[in-house]
Amino acid sequence: MLHACTTSILMLAIAVCACSCRSSKQTQQLQVSEQPGRIDGITETPALPGDIRFDVPASSIIYRADPAYAQNVPVGVTPSGNAVIYVPSPSDAAAAPVPLADGYWLATIPVGKQTVFTDYTFENYSRLAASPSPSEVLKHVIKDARPASIVRLPVATADTAVINGLIWQGLPGCKVID
Repeated sequence: MLHACTTSILMLAIAVCACSCRSSKQTQQLQVSEQPGRIDGITETPALPGDIRFDVPASSIIYRADPAYAQNVPVGVTPSGNAVIYVPSPSDAAAAPVPLADGYWLATIPVGKQTVFTDYTFENYSRLAASPSPSEVLKHVIKDARPASIVRLPVATADTAVINGLIWQGLPGCKVID
């Protein structure tokens, strides 16, 4: 009888612990999946708690684009192009892209599949007191002005000699993004 009672109490204790415990990952997931708000027609993703870190591989981005847009600030848009989803800060635009071999440019601002160029020049944009709103930036998008080719280098470097060497070798170990 004592053995049956002890077993029952032990089973009850295990059940209570299992129901009341949850991992910190579960808690963080709940925080991240809060209901997003809408700003400028775009769904805003809530910020992650400060103790969450992501491993981002070290790499640099190069791209080809019409040289006429080399001094124009790139932004990210939705696949339809009807809303801006990435606006750089004016301090990010302090340096224009660096010219490379074979018509490539070293990106100084993130460039990806959904990148378009604006009529803001790096020089003028870097002097703004604050980033313009996404709806304001959308008014400055140059129609059909996009990078022609985007390549992620296997290293993070701003050394143009190293990057030009990779270009001349056919971009070994690089990933074409477009």
